[in-house]
Order: sequence, then C-alpha cells, then structure tokens
Amino acid sequence: TDQCVMPTDLKCVPGKSRKYKVGERADMQTSVKARFDSLGLCQTDDFNDADIFWGTDLSDIWTTPEHYTHVPAGITVSSIPTVKEAIGQKDGMARLQAACYRKAFEYKDHPKKRRIYEQSLCAFTMPAINLLVKEGTSFGVEGYFAGRDGLHALHELLNYRFFMQVKKYNENPSKFKMPWIIKPQLGWNSAGISHTSVTLNDIKDTKQVTKLIKSLNLEEGGWTMQEMVHPPLRFQAKKFDVRVWALVTSMDPLRVYMMNTGVPKIATKDYNITHPASTPKCGLYRMMLTQGCSTSGLANPYPKQTTNLGFQRNLVYRERWVEPNASLPQTEPKAQDEKSFNSKGGFDPKMKRQHEDKTRKHRVVLPDPDWDRDVWPEVKRKMVLPLMHVRDQVLPYETYIDSKVRYKRFMFLSPDFAIDSLGAAYIIDLNTNGYMVSDGYFNLVQETEVAMRILGADGYPLTDNPEARAHMNAAIDGYCARSTVAPDCMVNKGTRSAKFDLEEMLNETAHACGWEEIFPSRDALMVDSYVEHMQETGMFVPTEMDLLTWDFVKSDEYHEWRIGRGYGTFPKVSTEKLIDRAEQDAQREEKKATKVALIKAGIRSKFDAHRDVVDAREVAEFGGAELAAAVAGDTKFIGADEKEGASVKRARAQLKESQRSQAEAAAAVGGKPREEDAEGGGDAAIADDENHLDAKEVAKLAAEEHESQISQKISGFGG
Repeated sequence: TDQCVMPTDLKCVPGKSRKYKVGERADMQTSVKARFDSLGLCQTDDFNDADIFWGTDLSDIWTTPEHYTHVPAGITVSSIPTVKEAIGQKDGMARLQAACYRKAFEYKDHPKKRRIYEQSLCAFTMPAINLLVKEGTSFGVEGYFAGRDGLHALHELLNYRFFMQVKKYNENPSKFKMPWIIKPQLGWNSAGISHTSVTLNDIKDTKQVTKLIKSLNLEEGGWTMQEMVHPPLRFQAKKFDVRVWALVTSMDPLRVYMMNTGVPKIATKDYNITHPASTPKCGLYRMMLTQGCSTSGLANPYPKQTTNLGFQRNLVYRERWVEPNASLPQTEPKAQDEKSFNSKGGFDPKMKRQHEDKTRKHRVVLPDPDWDRDVWPEVKRKMVLPLMHVRDQVLPYETYIDSKVRYKRFMFLSPDFAIDSLGAAYIIDLNTNGYMVSDGYFNLVQETEVAMRILGADGYPLTDNPEARAHMNAAIDGYCARSTVAPDCMVNKGTRSAKFDLEEMLNETAHACGWEEIFPSRDALMVDSYVEHMQETGMFVPTEMDLLTWDFVKSDEYHEWRIGRGYGTFPKVSTEKLIDRAEQDAQREEKKATKVALIKAGIRSKFDAHRDVVDAREVAEFGGAELAAAVAGDTKFIGADEKEGASVKRARAQLKESQRSQAEAAAAVGGKPREEDAEGGGDAAIADDENHLDAKEVAKLAAEEHESQISQKISGFGG
C-alpha cells in the first residue's frame, strides 16, 4: 500500500536522530549497520546511550536474570533470555521435542489423541535424539519417546518412524531404508555432518540399535541424530531448503512476525529419490553453494523467492490419491496372504496384479498441494510452535526483568525449513543470531529495513501523527470499554494497564509492510487447531495478556482500524457474521460444485467410447471421493503408476483427441432437449437422464473442462 512507501537514505542528525549500536561480528558491521544508516539513525558505541541494540544473543555474557535488568529503560535489545539455548541449538530443539513427546504420552489411554498431538504439536522438526559419545565406542542417549528414556527411547522412536514411513508411502519393509542425519551439536555450515540408512534389521532390538550407533564411528562429543525428510519436495530433480526470517517482538503476550516470502536454497546435485544414500553431499544436505558445492549445477534461472511462479510451477510433489471404496486398504497384502498369489512356479506377481485390479481399481488422483494455500500456512504454523513450547521456561525471566525495568526485547530468527513431498514443513536448523542478506545475490535491503521499523527503530513514523494516534486510541479505548476478558484492559489483578501493549502491537502491525503477524492472527486463533490443542495438553498456558490480545485481534475494533488505515483487507463485520458468511459461501459452492460435477459425470459417460483415460483430479476437485465412486463404473482413471509416466507428448495427444471427440459426443446425444431442461428443470433432471442433455451444452462444457485440464498438464511439466 501507499503507507509502505517510506523514505530511506536519510541522514543522521546529531542531537535529534535516534541512536543505534550493532554487535562486533563482521556481518553485523556491514549488513545491519548499513540499514540503520539508511533509516537516518546515528551510531553510538555506548550501549547505555543507544535506543536500539542489534547484535548476537547476549545470553553468553548475561548469564543470570539480574544481568538483563542493568539496562536503560525504553531501549530495544536483540536478546530474550533462554530462547537461544532452547531452540537456537541442535540439542535444544531435540530436547524441546522430547518434552513434547512426554506430554503427549500422558494421553496413552487415548491413542488417537496421542498420535494427533505427536504428529502435529511435536512435529515442528523431524524426530531427533541427542547422543553423547565418550572415549572409545561408549555413548549415552538423551531422549524420550513412548514412555521410554535413553537407548530404549531411541529404539522405540526408530521403530515407530520406520513403520510409519513404510505405511505412509506403501514401501516394502524388507527393502526400505530410512535416511537419518548425524550433526555435531557445535557445528555450523554443514561441517562434520554424516548420514546413515536405517533398515529393518537395525531396529530389531536395542542391541542392533547399539551396533548401528557404533558403526557411525563418531568422535567424542555431543551429536544430534535426526531423521531426514524423505521423500523431499523437489525443485525439478533437486532437493531444497527454504530460508525464512521471523521476528519475535514479545514473549508476553507472544507476538511473532514473519516475512511473507522465503528464499529457496536449491541443491546443485540431483536427489536420488530411489536410493537417497547414494545422493552426493551437494544434493543431500549441503544446500546451494555450501562448503565446496560447485556453481555448475546451480539452477538457471534461479528462483530467488518462494513467491516466484517459476519456483512454484517446477515443484515435484508425490502423487496423492483416494480410493472410491474407502473400505479397501491402501497397503500391500499381508505376508500370510501371499499364498493366495502362488502358482506352480511359486509367487506369481501377475495374479497379484489381477487381484489388485479387481479390488483397488479406479484410484482417484488428488490435486497437488498449492504452495500459497497449503505449504506456506504450514511453514507459519511450524514457526510458531517451538516458540509456544519454550514460552513457559521464558516467562519467569520475563516477569522478573519487567518488575525491575521495562524495555523491549526481541529475537531475529532465520530458520531453514525442509518440505516433504506431500507439502509438510519441518524446521531443520534455527539461527537465533540471524541477519538478512541485504546485498549481493539475494537483495533483501527493503525487507531488512521493514524489520527494523517493526521494532520501532526510527520511531514508528507511520503512526507518529495526531490523526493516526487518534484512530489507534479509538480502537483501543472502544475495545477496552466493553472487554470482558479484562475490564478496561486492566491486568495483573488491576495493577497494570494493557493499553500500552495493545498500542505497541498496532504500531508494529502498521509498519509490517511485506511482513505478516503470524501470531496472534485470525487464522491461528479461529481456523487452525494447534492453539487449541496446545492449551488442551498444557504445552502452552496463555497468560492474561495473551487472552486479552487474542480477544482484541478478533474484535471489530481491531479490524475496523486495519481497514480504516489501509493496513489490511479484513471486512468490517463481526466475527459471528464472518463465520455465518463463510458457511453460506461454502453451502453455495457445494451446490454449484455438485451440479457441475453431475453434468461432467454425464459428459464422461458419453465420451467413454472415444477416450480411455480421464484425469480424476477434476472428479476429486468437483465432487470428491463419493462422486468418483459413482463415476468409476463408467470411466477409467489415471492411477499412480500411469501418472508417473505421463509426458508432454501424451498431454498434447489427448488435447488433439479431445477436439475430435467434442463433435462426436455432441452427435451422440443429439436431438432436442427435454422441456424441463430447456426451462431450467434442475439438478434432478440432469442426474436422472443425461441422454437428453443439450448437445451444444455438452460440447461446450466438454471443450472447456478438457482443454483447461490438458493445458494445466502441459504447464505442469514446465512447458
């Protein structure tokens, strides 16, 4: 919006401009310093004279809560106590996940809930466990899973993940190799990393697990062993990570912003989807140009952001499907049933295929996930989860510091996400001493300056005027006057006003151009279930400030403020009206989709003589599995094996065939339409007798739906 266009390349005015101090690290002295200068701030070497300090985390120097209180009031500092140790180090993330597993296991008498919690709330990173290698070949295991600790926990975790992956991707257990990576806890830039493949024999018992660990020949020290994302989402044939930047501006209430795009870090070597262990290091875990990877394999043109359409259109997802008959299993026959496929010469795969053709045919291929609709919201959820997990251990520090002196503490995070082939996201590394690449190949100058403005580095210029302040005060005062969470927004038993915190959030939101407040947000509080689940399990206990802020974000006053000031596109209606409108829209769309699907089903039955294969993704899109089951008797669908071998040549051939079929289909249902059809007789008439459809309507609909589908196929191959 126009509000986002703010002047840069300003000059420091001694005595008037705000002051900054940056850390001593070289990248801070270049990237961060240059952006503060561009905003017109003046540099100072005196920490106590600065308005904002941006440097490496201070927890290495400030080792006690008391150290955090020896700061001037009102300063902004890039350090929140205990956060770096909890999520910014490899062993910390594994430890945080183990604590989540322990909490989820409290629901052992409710297996469904337990699995939901383990696979959603604890899945902010891939399953990991810490190893302490001692002199010689002895080692210790720090971890928890399924009610077990140490080595037994590792055994249980490997077993659970192995068979889960086998079932999820329909693998043969005796041949499946599960890739795991071993990372030194104090390493960086991929140094010292190795990998191994876990087989069925490796997880037989704890003795085999011990043998597996010893075979790694790890040096003395701390290591984190973690499952690798396999099969990964690929850009063309290459694996990639996504670098994301996030800003934690408060821990009580929890407030998190994230840049609305990420930077793909694409490997320079192809990923071997069948045998990942044989993939070169520069295609497996050394992304982009890390440590000796040549530029010769770099993608060209290289997509510099995840919002790039060239990036999104070249993603290779794993095919998903549903069975029209939901009662039929999607797994291979049990071992004891193999005798059903025995002939005189032993096991006969042909008999097995015939059996599957009879019982599992008409597999309906689902559409690929959409990056903006499915994958990116998953990234935002996984960014918030570890911060919610760690909040409880931070709160005592925050409460003590605020009782002594009030100032703003923030964390600038730069996590790397790996995405699996079904669109699920996992944090694989999280840097708490991050900064943005403000120049060079990835030019993020503007995004860095916006991050600084969210923190108030230059004094919140967009809201520093009488009109803007009047709008902010009207929104806050109007909400506080009717608040039932905390009357008049007084918290801590009426001893503290929360109006300052709400004003601070509005200031941040007003300056978050190209960044998004991912927590608290309407999606997180009203659409996603993870916040509710975190509260149910006690993994996150909201404070009074949290509850008040959440209620404010859902209020009419907040949305009207955003609309009135141009900071968002939320409609000026109450939450209840928004929900009612969404339900009404969903009902209308469902009726429309059902009618279109029935028409399409009729068209397919006419086309059956002219084309052998119909792409069932349309069926799933318009009518779901039930419609697919209804149509399955008349139509053949693309199966997983057929889809894998599709090509642009076949797509173009089908397009040519469809053009010929349109005229024949129209002729096949020729004649005059029935009276009720001509007068809009309704869905029932269409469903009861497709033979009386208007021939022109049939040809028109067929042309639109088939040519559109074929065009999508061709574009999907990067053509």
